[in-house]
Amino acid sequence: MILEGQNLVDTLNSKCKGAKKRIWIASPFIGNLKDVKRIIGDIWMQPDIDFRILTDALHGFIKKDTFETIKSLSCIRSLDSIHAKIYIVDDWCLITSANLTRTAFSKRYEIGTVVEESDFENVESVYNEWWNIAIPANRKVPSAQSRNYEEDAGWKEKWKLPKHTESKANTYLLSCKMYKEFAAIYEEVTGRNQAMVNDGFTIYQEVDFFFNYLYHHHPDTPSNKLKKCRIINDEKRRDEIRKYFKEMEYDSKCNKYRVIKSKNIRKILSPQRIDDITLEDVDEVINSLHCYDSYKWNKKFFLEKNKIDEIKSTWRNLLHSDSIGSDKIDKAVKELRYWGQASAKELIGWYYPRKYPIMNRNSNSGMRFFGYDIK
Repeated sequence: MILEGQNLVDTLNSKCKGAKKRIWIASPFIGNLKDVKRIIGDIWMQPDIDFRILTDALHGFIKKDTFETIKSLSCIRSLDSIHAKIYIVDDWCLITSANLTRTAFSKRYEIGTVVEESDFENVESVYNEWWNIAIPANRKVPSAQSRNYEEDAGWKEKWKLPKHTESKANTYLLSCKMYKEFAAIYEEVTGRNQAMVNDGFTIYQEVDFFFNYLYHHHPDTPSNKLKKCRIINDEKRRDEIRKYFKEMEYDSKCNKYRVIKSKNIRKILSPQRIDDITLEDVDEVINSLHCYDSYKWNKKFFLEKNKIDEIKSTWRNLLHSDSIGSDKIDKAVKELRYWGQASAKELIGWYYPRKYPIMNRNSNSGMRFFGYDIK
């Protein structure tokens, strides 16, 4: 099948928005994040999508905001002199003349062909071969991205890029993906704290302890109230993780409560028991959330201003219905008083300690300290 003009961008956009498992792209030129999302949507930001960008960071070009977002997901590699434009979505593939830019898909006369099923494995094999010899581009900012490069020569728009509505669900899921990436690096660099491992800490609980140490207990409190993402390359990130890990102290008698707390929350809020929880149970859950330590009055008001049936319903829907995302978290926040984003995200992390990270001001500051742009 041959695609061109409006049909080219519309078909690619539709395929990407319906992706179930992967989106692999090769393009030497990549535009700004807003235009990229209009061309391929934003489902690639979800943690269950295998997203890869193969580009030429030295001789090609990638806009800074796009590079920083993709770099934080550790899914971009650079292959010197690559010129191919390939878009693989699940088991569908488009080979085209169009770069991943607004100019290519709206101002140039481009053409593409959908790869026949019999040839798909060959294209997939070539992409994998190139990916394996490419160099990770997340260790430093590509020199080419600093150039004020413009791909077009003032051509008029010929085709319309699809409209894009930002998916709120991706905000939380993108953060989860960044936490997962950091946790993997942390484990690789440190080998983990074996005392914590023996006490039953999940990797996310250990990372939470590490971030809490940097925010509250390290003599310099380096991540305290860090609101802007720190610029740091991969090598320095690893060096600092190693440094602060060696300085961090862990006392099993004092700090094992994280594991106990998580087990209690899972027991109290299990599907079998959640409909029968009492105010005493609610009090135990609320007292387990770090965020209420900073706002003790909120803890008091939460227990006074919310009815037990409202709490049951909100927590049941948050933890046990459908998939978890920002829309569901926003809904939970609106339903209860003195209950915010950090409260909801922490509860998810404590209830699902192996699947979701614990997110609050402390941990988000820790992520920013190590170069992750957490919103």
